[in-house]
Amino acid sequence: MQNNKIFYSLLFVFGFVHSVFAWGNFVNLNDLAKSFQLQLKQEKDKIHLSNAQSHWIFQENSKEVFLNNTKIFLTYPIQSKLMGKKNPQKVNSIHSIDKEKLISVLQQPRPFTIKTIVIDPGHGGGNLGGQVPGIEEKNITFMLILELRSISYP
Repeated sequence: MQNNKIFYSLLFVFGFVHSVFAWGNFVNLNDLAKSFQLQLKQEKDKIHLSNAQSHWIFQENSKEVFLNNTKIFLTYPIQSKLMGKKNPQKVNSIHSIDKEKLISVLQQPRPFTIKTIVIDPGHGGGNLGGQVPGIEEKNITFMLILELRSISYP
């Protein structure tokens, strides 16, 4: 019993420390737009960043982002805060992890073309995956792989 209390106390402390450090390092979307030469347009609770190649749509207080109509999920939600005392203005920020690991990577020019896509159905051995009565995820993913394998490419 005492070990459980210590364990949960440590989890709480580490979780708190992680959230303090993780939530403290955000980058203003205005600055992000400038660094990638993107035009910023605010539309109600959506923020659009775009140039000739990319159109990002960020949703305030959400992890959901669209890049050229493809849905992507951020590690942390976009933060929206009112800043300033006399004339408060809304400032939207993205976590630095998402800037470095997602935005920076996806904004790079693509000097290559994709020739091969590898699909791993997962759920080997006794792992059945998610289950709905009468349906096992393992069987569905296996059938999907067999169907994809039957498709021939030029």
